[in-house]
Amino acid sequence: LAAVASCLHPQTRIAVKKSIGFVEPAIIYGGLVTESGQRKSPILNVVLDGLKELQAEEEERFCTEWREYQKELQEWEQQKPNNKEDKAAWLDAKPVEPKPLQEFYVDKATIEAIDQIKGQQPDTSFLLIKDELSGLFSSYGAYKNGRGEDKQSILSGWNGRGVKKNLKGGERISLIHDAMSIMGAIQQAMLQSYMGNFEDNLGEWSRFLWALIPLKAMRLPEGDTTFQLAFLKDLYQSARQLKPAEYKFASDAQALYDDYHWKLEQRRVSHPQQGMRAAISKMEGYTARLALILHLIWELEAAHTEPSPNIPHERVQAAIALSEFYLSQVTLIHSEGAAAQGLGGLGKRLSAILGKLKQFGELTAGKIQSTISWLRKERPGKLRDDLIELAQLGYGRLVGKGNRLKLVWDDTTTETPARTTDQTTDISVEAEMVALREIEVLTPDTPDTTDSTDI
Repeated sequence: LAAVASCLHPQTRIAVKKSIGFVEPAIIYGGLVTESGQRKSPILNVVLDGLKELQAEEEERFCTEWREYQKELQEWEQQKPNNKEDKAAWLDAKPVEPKPLQEFYVDKATIEAIDQIKGQQPDTSFLLIKDELSGLFSSYGAYKNGRGEDKQSILSGWNGRGVKKNLKGGERISLIHDAMSIMGAIQQAMLQSYMGNFEDNLGEWSRFLWALIPLKAMRLPEGDTTFQLAFLKDLYQSARQLKPAEYKFASDAQALYDDYHWKLEQRRVSHPQQGMRAAISKMEGYTARLALILHLIWELEAAHTEPSPNIPHERVQAAIALSEFYLSQVTLIHSEGAAAQGLGGLGKRLSAILGKLKQFGELTAGKIQSTISWLRKERPGKLRDDLIELAQLGYGRLVGKGNRLKLVWDDTTTETPARTTDQTTDISVEAEMVALREIEVLTPDTPDTTDSTDI
């Protein structure tokens, strides 16, 4: 998504509600999150290979044209006339410089260099690719003794509302629109350390769409074949050739988006955590951006060189599904990070279990043991006590009894639970805890494996 977005014209837009200035650019900031060794680089390389090929072709084009230009310029200078009558015609025949070199992507570049690229190719977007996004986050102000506006440039660049800078030496950059998407990867622990207390007051982290790569063993494939997504190069090239345009939702798609936007607004204002409120707020615009990019991908794959200006209902449905996925990833990052740091009223232990509950939708003692390494040797009975405590606090509902007890997170579960005051419920929960402790005495203290199979 970020790579395709980086190939679109900077003036490509989705007009959600022009009456209130709700117009979104085709800009995506995306990051893969995982621990070291989970092969994030091969994933990035597969997406980047097509852009690398296009960049190599562009380099060859520019070098060839530049050599030809230099040759023609030398011949032209040798033909300089001595009389004034022929000088005007000679000046008119001066060779024209080739089209400037276009950047498809950049890796190691300062913010000043990035702004210069934007100025050199005002009609062309590009991608900032960082195998380690931590390098970007830690580089803010690195060449200015910590001062400067590097972070602000990245934050404002997400809006695509242009650049106006007067650089040292008198150079100026003035653009109405600009567009640079970002794609990279970062270790989860490193990201959580950058996020700090997860309040995200600047909206920095909510500008990124995060996708966690689960810890999983990789079996080598049988045989040895080349894995390529060759169609991506053609897709990128076709996207680069699209004219700037402003798109809108079809009538039924607009109704669907409006309904989802209202639901997000309700979730935003009712959520107790500032960081999640920021993420939900940004997802309102991101849903429109995702719908736009998905629409253009579908149109280009159908060989429509002039895509329909109306985004259909199906693309908005797909965009909403993606938005919900990305919000779930933010929830998981926040909950696991808060648990690791001991933040939040639930404490480290219950926060970690709650994070897994939101990730998997339901939990048993065995599932906790298999997914939270530092609770792997904990007694199943104690873990079931934790599940009961979370249910008592309003985080999900209990299903089953004894060794088969599980906690289920569903659509009726509130994001801001409060401890129940119903006396009957309290007595029932307490009785359940007593019964479980009695069962623990009668049964061996072995890990619960009833749900150990990954689906």
